Amino acid sequence: MTKDNQVEQKKTLKRVASASFIGNFVEWFDYAAYGFLATVIAVVFFPQSDPLTALMAAYAIFAISFILRPLGGIFWGHVGDKFGRKNALSWSIILM
Repeated sequence: MTKDNQVEQKKTLKRVASASFIGNFVEWFDYAAYGFLATVIAVVFFPQSDPLTALMAAYAIFAISFILRPLGGIFWGHVGDKFGRKNALSWSIILM
């Protein structure tokens, strides 16, 4: 392995690690923000006749998204393997 090759591999590793960190940070920030704002979401989007039921509904949606995420990863991973990552990303964005 040449010196230039090692430098190039280090740069690539730094880029991959940075992109992974940013992606994970954004994803977990989204979950943390939703969990933190669940009381506000419960008041705004769910019936106010019973605050506990509204809060439980807000947390139920949070739980459903947390549980379904791996299933979406399996599905879109398969689509990405079969048709290409660009097509999978495009379709997932279009369907949102």
